[in-house]
Amino acid sequence: GGVVQDNAAFGRIWKGPRPPVSGIADYQPFKAWWADSGRRVAPEEWASASAINGEAMLGQLLRIERFDGGQAYVHNSAAPVRDAAGRVVGAAVAIQDVTAVVRAEEELRESRRRLGLIVDSIADGFYAIDRDWRFVHVNDAAARYFGRTREGLVGRSLLEAFPGVRGSEFERQFRRALESGEPVHFEARSVATGKPVEMHAYPGPETMTV
Repeated sequence: GGVVQDNAAFGRIWKGPRPPVSGIADYQPFKAWWADSGRRVAPEEWASASAINGEAMLGQLLRIERFDGGQAYVHNSAAPVRDAAGRVVGAAVAIQDVTAVVRAEEELRESRRRLGLIVDSIADGFYAIDRDWRFVHVNDAAARYFGRTREGLVGRSLLEAFPGVRGSEFERQFRRALESGEPVHFEARSVATGKPVEMHAYPGPETMTV
């Protein structure tokens, strides 16, 4: 489990002087936490430790503390190196800095959260369906209008939740929007309440907002 050779990229990821490593027990100064749980990575849990024991380990997503005190996210992988007789004689380790990707994903999640709060606060009914017609978002106003709970709609098909949509102007217009990629605006009698409603549907690459 000792390090016999590394490259400049390894040094750029960890930064600062690194302690010598002659075995798995020497991994302790390398501080890392599992990105999903925040739990500290034990020395025997590193991909290289698994590889030394004959098991390849790919794509561990870890948050590390660099030796200069900075933080980063990495994908950590390792595979055993075997001799001609098949005995494990070492491990090949690949560690990739994915900090920019993780930060971008965090910012996207936060943007979606803020957008959801804004959408939920508007007085008009708003919902979004994916290209399989499943509800992916329903705001409070739309849930009240439908007489359903948000939890009872999200994940269900619009056509399943409201069978009256089949063959209606809603189905025709929504299909036209999804197939053409162009927004549609129309008036029709609601299949939920029987009252006339004005509809605006805006298709996107993955979802359509209504």
